[in-house]
Amino acid sequence: MTTTTPSTSLALDTQRAARQKRLRQRQSWVSRMGIHLILLLLSVMALVPVLWMISSSLKASTEIFVTPIEWLPRTPRWGNYTEAFNRAPIMLYFWNTMIVCGFSVLGVLISSSLVAFSFSRLQWPG
Repeated sequence: MTTTTPSTSLALDTQRAARQKRLRQRQSWVSRMGIHLILLLLSVMALVPVLWMISSSLKASTEIFVTPIEWLPRTPRWGNYTEAFNRAPIMLYFWNTMIVCGFSVLGVLISSSLVAFSFSRLQWPG
């Protein structure tokens, strides 16, 4: 009759596996943090022009291109919006845009439906 003793290599393998798991978790955390930082940077780069446009819409025309840049207007001029609507036919521009977009969407829907129908009739290999 033989007896077997538990091997110490099993304990070492368990410790090594736990250490590798902790290392992978740390690397995963670092890579996720890097991805989040990159996404945050891209979000800021996308939002800054929009915020600048909104800020500029509330400034007087003499305040827009001053150096150094003033991010916030000294006194917001809400009258700029009514002035824009009174000076230019913005509603006409809006309806022209809606007509062009509407016909574009209609064209895409019709052509996509035709293509989808033809794809459904194809005999795919496999």
